[in-house]
Amino acid sequence: MLTSVFAAMDFADELKDTNEMETGGRAADELVMHDVLEPRETFVDQSGNTRNGIDIGDVVHFRPIVINDGDNDADEFNIRVVVTPAGTTTPIIDNLDDAVCPGDVAVTGCSFNTLPSGDFLGGGNYRVQAASGGDLTWTPSIAGEYTVTVSLDLVSNDDDGDLTNNEISYSVTVQHYRDIAVDLCWTISAGGECMADDAAYANAQGAGPHNFALTVVAQGSEEWQPRATTLDLSITGSIDEVQTQFDSSPCASDSNCDFSVVVGETQSVDVYHNLTGDQTDPSQENPCANAANPCAQDRTVMNFDTEYVFHGTVVGDENVAGGSGLESLAISVNLVSYTDYEMTETTYEDPNDPENGTTTSQIMMEMVADYDDRTGNNDGALAMYWGVFHDVGLTSLTAGMNDATEGTLNVGTNRLKAGIVYGGSSATNTYDWEVTFSVKDENMIEMIPQGSESANECLDENPDLDAPHLLLGEAAEGAAPEGTACIDVDLGPGRYTVTATAHLIDTTIGGDPADDCGTGSNDACMVDMNSGNDMRATFFELINDNPTVFTTLDSINRDGEQVDAPVIIGDEIIMRARGLDTEDSEEQLVYEWKRMTADSEEEILEMCSMSICTAQTDASWIGEHRVTATVTDSYGASDTDSMMLSVWNIYTHTHTDSADMVVTGATLSYSLVYGPATEVNASASSVDAYTAQALGNNAGSFDSVLAFDLTVTNVFMPSDIGTESLTIDFAGDATVPYGLWYKRTADSAWTSLTTTVTAAAAGGVAMTYTHDGSLSGNLNGGTYAVFETSSAGGDPPATGISGLTAVAKPGAAVEFSWGLSDEGMEGSNDLVHVYYCTGADCDPLTGTAMPGQAITTTSWTNQFAHDDVVRVTVRVENGNTDASGNTLFGSPAATLEVTADGSVSPAPTISDATATLSGDSLTFTWSATEGDVSSWVLCWAGTQSIVEDEFSSISEDGCDTTEDTTKSITVDEQKICGGTCNAEIYFGIAAKDSVGNVADPGALLYQDMKDGLNIPDVIDGGGTTDPTGEDGMPSQAIYAIIGLVVIAVIGGAFILTRGGGGEGGNEEWDY
Repeated sequence: MLTSVFAAMDFADELKDTNEMETGGRAADELVMHDVLEPRETFVDQSGNTRNGIDIGDVVHFRPIVINDGDNDADEFNIRVVVTPAGTTTPIIDNLDDAVCPGDVAVTGCSFNTLPSGDFLGGGNYRVQAASGGDLTWTPSIAGEYTVTVSLDLVSNDDDGDLTNNEISYSVTVQHYRDIAVDLCWTISAGGECMADDAAYANAQGAGPHNFALTVVAQGSEEWQPRATTLDLSITGSIDEVQTQFDSSPCASDSNCDFSVVVGETQSVDVYHNLTGDQTDPSQENPCANAANPCAQDRTVMNFDTEYVFHGTVVGDENVAGGSGLESLAISVNLVSYTDYEMTETTYEDPNDPENGTTTSQIMMEMVADYDDRTGNNDGALAMYWGVFHDVGLTSLTAGMNDATEGTLNVGTNRLKAGIVYGGSSATNTYDWEVTFSVKDENMIEMIPQGSESANECLDENPDLDAPHLLLGEAAEGAAPEGTACIDVDLGPGRYTVTATAHLIDTTIGGDPADDCGTGSNDACMVDMNSGNDMRATFFELINDNPTVFTTLDSINRDGEQVDAPVIIGDEIIMRARGLDTEDSEEQLVYEWKRMTADSEEEILEMCSMSICTAQTDASWIGEHRVTATVTDSYGASDTDSMMLSVWNIYTHTHTDSADMVVTGATLSYSLVYGPATEVNASASSVDAYTAQALGNNAGSFDSVLAFDLTVTNVFMPSDIGTESLTIDFAGDATVPYGLWYKRTADSAWTSLTTTVTAAAAGGVAMTYTHDGSLSGNLNGGTYAVFETSSAGGDPPATGISGLTAVAKPGAAVEFSWGLSDEGMEGSNDLVHVYYCTGADCDPLTGTAMPGQAITTTSWTNQFAHDDVVRVTVRVENGNTDASGNTLFGSPAATLEVTADGSVSPAPTISDATATLSGDSLTFTWSATEGDVSSWVLCWAGTQSIVEDEFSSISEDGCDTTEDTTKSITVDEQKICGGTCNAEIYFGIAAKDSVGNVADPGALLYQDMKDGLNIPDVIDGGGTTDPTGEDGMPSQAIYAIIGLVVIAVIGGAFILTRGGGGEGGNEEWDY
């Protein structure tokens, strides 16, 4: 097995052999591959042990020793490493390392740019680099023999006088390893898990008891099962032998606390097997008395990769001499031996038949070993230290239901809570205790009434939080290592300083029932030896949290049953406001409900004063209106939440209501659920019967059974209606295939409507047309007739789409418009359908389909992304399909392709922006680079952030636009301020394209116009209020140029400067 020798390797010894190199004269260029430090060549020593073997999973570097033995510096050569499994020619590693090359190594990537004459590469400790960067490593995973070849790769053979010393090739062995890992740790509890490092360190303090665990694992690169694995565990130091134990066994005596551990499970396993023998083998090595071959016996066996854990407890002796000082205790364990089941070869001759020669047998037998392949983890140790002292300390000070340590609390009653912990050195000591609290406001006034400041327990109705008073102790009966004290205080808003102080009441070890510590002969008085942990302090600010509320519509009840939305007039609705307050309970919150009526009046729902509001809808609820719930807490804080409640109307008109629903030969009943707040009416009138009519794809001609005109006042889109129903009762036989047909005008073709035909309860036929409104609008006005045939096939709409156009809008929106190819030929089921996709030559019918829209719809607008190529198809459909199930549509359909424009691109760069004053007008001029510009926009506002960050949101009243691309615009005071200016104003200039997109402002300017245009203020940085300025700026120049300070300009900055040095009025002022 591998024995690590790298750490002990002396590089000087490895390199000193160079002194023995040929010295008969050096060549000008001579590189020598002298040796390889890693990996070393594997060999078998005289004892049969494999030396320099590589374990599976080892990380192997390649460290050649290269020396420049020539007179010249070596400027360029590579090192090649090849690793090949024995018996193959295919390498698993073939790496070329650019070790030395001329130039800056930061640029070339080589390790060095030269190897001086007489020097070792990398000082003799060079690691071959991988082609991908970093050290070249090999982590073998398969055992076996490998050939390692390390060679110098020269740019030119002329660079080396002797090419025979440039390569070293040798064999290495990759082998399996077997390991018995031993570990000791402190545990959380008896039989518990190991502690983390920090907790384990803390656990090692004090005399205990401390729980520990011994863990033993058989591991390695291949599965194996050691037997009779024996370890010695020893506990030394100041031990309490009575309480200390390991694996449920106490120490043998006061002076002997050693344990022998045999690890594993009892199993019947083969202990001897002559693989070349018979079923019996009388050899002396065979332990079976009956010479069984194989021979099986019981052994204690460790299963591979299984943790065997043994627990123990150690207690330090606090009664030893010098107990007030530092005492210690140590636990140590080491692997003694184990038995392995291995293959051996035995050569012997039969003493009864020596003439027959020798026989070689392969025998599996047990071998005892006292170390494994990796001895570094065959032992372990723990140590603990303790002293003798007395202490209690506070561990925490919190307040409120969330046990906050600082920050904000809610007003009202809050619980102050302090945690106290036993800190004495002896587990048998007990201390009586109490905690004193203090709460002072910002004026240092104590808020806790005198006599109520101390506590030694914290009682709670919740048993998990209840902490009655107990003495503090670590292991003494009736004591606890920790305690909790608490008091309740009622505090209003403000900032408070809170402190808690721990006190030892009975400072005598074991208690002082006579309460005479320090008097007479009772001198066993102990004081708290660590006052540093007796007090904790913090700060809290008490605030009143606002309540929160969330409103929902919980249910809709209609005719005694719960139904789904929408709400229809007459329904009972149950709404809920879920209020929550951190200080108040649900019962303490007060609710108020309000709603907006159909007449836009706010109404208090007097019947609703709780979180649940039940209301009966009537005509005043129709439409979409806001319902609001307000919750108020006991401190007067409130919160409001609203929801938009949509209540739909229902229109019904039957023959029992009026004669308007009675026609020749039939009575009608009509109903419609709809959303808009408008009146709806439907009525019918008799018409003459139709004869010899062509009906769709039906062969022949047909006479109507009955016919009538239907007049409706409103045609809604599908999104605005719910269920619609029309029932026609007439005399007839329900077994006849009656069909309902519709035409909008006298010239329209008949269109079939889907109906159900049943026998009427009073006799005759009940024909019903109904739908849920999801796909089509309500019935159109027109002529309806019943024929003795149902449609044999669907008909396409009688009209199509014409004149499809597109208009690009700002923000990458596009508006599409169209008309109908045959006005007046619309059917009641006809809808306009829009399909679209993005991408040149894409198929809109496979893209996004918009819901059907009313046949009266003539435009559709949608938002796209900038530069999207949009293809749109618009067509009329009525829900009918052909025999193959394909959707029928009116001819023609229309398709159009357009590109969306969402920004000014490219946007120009604006510079040299100036403004001049002429009368009551400002003229702005600027320069700009080329760009996507059709006009320029000047906008103004009272704050810089609006102009700079929300330019596009400024209304038209705050902007002016040039007629073309001229880089100049004039606006007067009336336009800017609506009269005389009296405020600070910020201006921005931006480009606008032909679509209407506006770029971000390219120039920002500022003017203080609090006193109007005619009295300019001092320019920023001017330094005086003198109208002439420090440099004698002429008054006429002030009145000619407005005092604009350029805040920021994209692409440049503007500085107010004075022109040439002329005298008096000859000076020029500009930006």
